[in-house]
Amino acid sequence: MLQTVTQQTLTDLQNVLFQLHSREYSLPLTVLKNSSLGKHTRHILDFYHCLYHATHFCTICYDNRERNELLEQNPEAAIEQINVIVSNLSSLQLNEEITLHQHFLNETIELKTSIKRELLYNVEHTIHHCAIMRIGLEVAFPTVEIPNAFGMAYSTMAKEWS
Repeated sequence: MLQTVTQQTLTDLQNVLFQLHSREYSLPLTVLKNSSLGKHTRHILDFYHCLYHATHFCTICYDNRERNELLEQNPEAAIEQINVIVSNLSSLQLNEEITLHQHFLNETIELKTSIKRELLYNVEHTIHHCAIMRIGLEVAFPTVEIPNAFGMAYSTMAKEWS
């Protein structure tokens, strides 16, 4: 189920990206504190990259992630990266235990987690950034068709649709 939710969330993001030209995608938006839709997308995808890296090394640290700037400038590259993420979802060993490293000030916290827990975190992180992107889309690109659930938490949807 978690892989299905991840796939749907990323597919919704892809459906938005298909509608944007590179210039629109990388344009700094005042309403987003001069961030761009591309920067938010790149940030989301960098976290998934960390997760896949963790499957090989049994450790994850979102602070030390690679920031792939091509993904924030080129919506086609981001769309392709989403395809790779989605195609790799079924190969994840969800119950695999890994160690999370998180830096705060001059300290590092380490704790045991699992691929499943981190995939859940990535879905929630994606939804959060899609909610921010939705604001930018509605203000700067009102002709873009936004999926109904784009940027909406599943708990919110459950309340609104019940």
